[in-house]
Amino acid sequence: RRMRLVPVGRLDRDSSGLILMTNELSMVHILTHPSFGHEKTYRVSISGELKSKDWQKFESGLLISGEKRPTAPCYLEPVLYDSKKKNSVVDVTLREGRNRQIRRMFDHLGYKVVNIKRTQFGPVRLGGLSHGEWKELKHYEVKKLRNISKTKTKKPAPTNEKYDAAKKSTRRGSAAAAA
Repeated sequence: RRMRLVPVGRLDRDSSGLILMTNELSMVHILTHPSFGHEKTYRVSISGELKSKDWQKFESGLLISGEKRPTAPCYLEPVLYDSKKKNSVVDVTLREGRNRQIRRMFDHLGYKVVNIKRTQFGPVRLGGLSHGEWKELKHYEVKKLRNISKTKTKKPAPTNEKYDAAKKSTRRGSAAAAA
């Protein structure tokens, strides 16, 4: 039988990086829904130098135009400022994932995003995978994902009865990371 793999989350067409794939459909909702607050880290290149006043706005949450509520606080870590190219590189860690959120936050503050690459999803890191490469997760990585997905849920995870029989007959717990 063929194993049905589904993506855990998504990246917009202008972003790259880590995508998790799994055959455990019950984990997808818990790992992706913002109410569970699982961290995702992105390496972001922007034009210009990120000012400290703007840095603080990310860490306290931003009200982006067109939104009714501010973003959840983000954690930023400086990586590089290239004074010749006048570009900054920062790692941004989110606990939610609104549509094009990172681009919209930087745009709201007047910065142009040059590149976004997801480098981490929960405990799983992209590591040395190149664009288009994939790997099956190690047993301990799957175990860590299961542990963070054991959070008590307010909303039940969606079920798909059509695939329940197929899930029982396939090897459970497979996950893969792709760049």
